[in-house]
Amino acid sequence: GVIIGPFALGLTGQLADVMKFAEFGVVILLFLIGLGSSLTWVLLGTSLQAVVKSPRAVRIFNVVMALLLLASLYPVLKEP
Repeated sequence: GVIIGPFALGLTGQLADVMKFAEFGVVILLFLIGLGSSLTWVLLGTSLQAVVKSPRAVRIFNVVMALLLLASLYPVLKEP
């Protein structure tokens, strides 16, 4: 939105047009961030699949992850 606005390239002088392009830019930015996060999780899952093979190892991994999730909630839920 800033690039096409009246103060940069001057492609449009209408505020409504600039706002539409700015919103589209934010959507694209969030999409690219989400895509990078998803790719990271896929690669992490693929590499963990080689390490966690037995059902017992999968169960231990799941319990540890659940405990870590609960522990991460403690600062949020504790009274100030």
